[in-house]
This record gives sequence, C-alpha cells and structure tokens, in this order.
Amino acid sequence: MGKRRKGRAERSSRPPPERYVGPPTVVNWEVDYSYGFPLVNRSPGVSGVDVLDAETLGLSPELGERLTAWAARWEDLAMRHVDEEPETDESRRDERQLSRDERTLVHEVHQELGDIHRAGGEEVELLVGGVPFEEWRHQ
Repeated sequence: MGKRRKGRAERSSRPPPERYVGPPTVVNWEVDYSYGFPLVNRSPGVSGVDVLDAETLGLSPELGERLTAWAARWEDLAMRHVDEEPETDESRRDERQLSRDERTLVHEVHQELGDIHRAGGEEVELLVGGVPFEEWRHQ
C-alpha cells in the first residue's frame, strides 16, 4: 500500500485567511466591465472584487448617482474598443471629457470621505488605481 498524500489543508501550516467583516477602510477607484460603480473595497482581508455603493460608504445620494452614471459612460466607451469601432473626433472628445470628469469625481469622493471622518465616522483610505490619493493627485 502506498503512502497517502496529505490534502492541502493538512499540508498548510498557515490558517485560512479570515474573511473581512466591517466597514471599508481602504477603497480603490477602479472600473471594469459590469462593476456599475467605480469604488471597490480593498480593505485588508477582502478577497476578490467587492464593488461598493454610495450608501455603504456614506456618500451623498447625488454623488452616488454621478458615480454610477460615470461608470456607465466608461463602459459604453470601453465597449467601443472591444467592438473595435474606429476612433472618431466625437469618441476622442468623449474620452477626454470622461477623464476630466473622473478627476473631478475622485476629488469629490475624497472630500466626502474626509467630511464623514471629520464628523466622527471611520477613516477610509482612498486609492486611485492602487495609488494613494495624495500621491495620485500630484501626478
């Protein structure tokens, strides 16, 4: 009879990672197809993609609506590339406007998260594409 191989759980000396439970402490501005909202929970212990919403973060409903609309515009423009549609003057203008709007929205998210913290809420670190906000804003 041969030796029985140990299963993964038996071989590993590390305990399984704990699932993150609690309010977000690290939020990243990132978008991808079907996210529907450009803010993702990247708090320590979160695995996979945890797309957030304005209510969870305590953001104003107005900003939440603008973020959702921005993400929809991003997806529409991104689909042009997926569908290999030719670039036009209009599509280039739309992309430049989307980029300007993104920058404005990131600053507004940062401001509202700071307001929430100053009012006694949890401190939340904002990343933009994985880069801390303060570093990103100087790029």
